[in-house]
Amino acid sequence: MTGTKNLKSQDIYRLLSDALTSDAGAGNVLAIALAANVNIPSAYKPPSRDGLRVQLETEGYSRFI
Repeated sequence: MTGTKNLKSQDIYRLLSDALTSDAGAGNVLAIALAANVNIPSAYKPPSRDGLRVQLETEGYSRFI
């Protein structure tokens, strides 16, 4: 895929996000959703430090939830 065996999780996410966003922008897919396990900063006083972030993309719409 990239020729690198030991990619960091952030690099894998970025690679997938860029590829899927490009496909959505080119009209190759109707929509995409990409999920990732994230750590919620303590400044937000979360009940748990573990969170799930979902990136949604379609033509004219892009959001992180």
